[in-house]
Amino acid sequence: MKRKITAIVLLCAILTLLLAGCGAGPVNKPAMKSGAAAFTVTGSCQAVLNGSTLTVSGTSNIEDGAMATISVYSASGSMVEIVNVAKSGDNLKHDFTVTSKWPDAVYGFVTFDTYQAGTQPQKILDLYGSQFENLQGSSTVWDTHGVAAVFQSELVKIR
Repeated sequence: MKRKITAIVLLCAILTLLLAGCGAGPVNKPAMKSGAAAFTVTGSCQAVLNGSTLTVSGTSNIEDGAMATISVYSASGSMVEIVNVAKSGDNLKHDFTVTSKWPDAVYGFVTFDTYQAGTQPQKILDLYGSQFENLQGSSTVWDTHGVAAVFQSELVKIR
């Protein structure tokens, strides 16, 4: 009987924790600091399959030195591969080796943020804000970590 009561109490506690998050409101875009200058970020991403190599490349007007991720995701949203790079000129490019474990169709991404891409240099944070809150444009999204500039390729059929 004592086990049954303990199990019920534990189950109720877990349900309470799970349901408490359901009422959370929308995540607001981080506000710019007073006197900060907005920066309209632009860019693009392409993914090209050549044999067993998928080349994901991109462009952006983000300042050199910014950390970025170049990644591949399945059409259903699962991460396939990801690498971190520091932007230097037009080096936003990475060759991924396609394996038999890859899904049939993928997208390539180039992303600039303050979370997934790693620690940003101070000069980049000074330009774009500690959460990239100074970034604006049609390619920006945000979450609880801050603002990200995300550029997506067209769908690439692997098989």
